Amino acid sequence: PTLIILEEIVKDGERKGVPANSIAKARAIAGERRLRLRAAYQAGVKFALGTDATSDRSVSYSCSHCTSTPPGLR
Repeated sequence: PTLIILEEIVKDGERKGVPANSIAKARAIAGERRLRLRAAYQAGVKFALGTDATSDRSVSYSCSHCTSTPPGLR
């Protein structure tokens, strides 16, 4: 699952010019996404780590979670 874009929209969407309705949608589904990812993880679904993001923040975000529980599952 793609984790970072939803986090970016929730945290920085307004500043980056994301439309208000998109920010509202991202906030509305963020909690549900965590619950569904957690349920999948607990059911034994395997998750893969990869990125096509190029910013320093996104690479840092991805690498900081390589050896721990994925952030959406906490």
